[in-house]
Amino acid sequence: MNQLRIDSGLHRGCMFLRMHWNSLFATEFSTVEVWTHKGVITFYVMAVMHLKERRIHIAGITTRPNATWMKQVCRNLSSIVDCSSNFMNQLQHCIVPDVDGMLIGH
Repeated sequence: MNQLRIDSGLHRGCMFLRMHWNSLFATEFSTVEVWTHKGVITFYVMAVMHLKERRIHIAGITTRPNATWMKQVCRNLSSIVDCSSNFMNQLQHCIVPDVDGMLIGH
């Protein structure tokens, strides 16, 4: 019975991806260690990728990611959708992982 549920869930997930592939974006957070005059500083980088075209846009870079920063990144991304850059004009679905809940805020 559990195998049937897993297979059914995978099938629905694959169907969703196929149906929305042209307008599906994903985000990724990464860190970069940079030597500065103050020593090593960790920068957090948020990138957005259009999955179909495999094009990447650096959405934001900060040394202190938090909910306020994330809201501003989202505002910036929405202004990209409104302009004629064509990168995110097809944005309908964006996958944003927030494993530790740090960026969403309550």
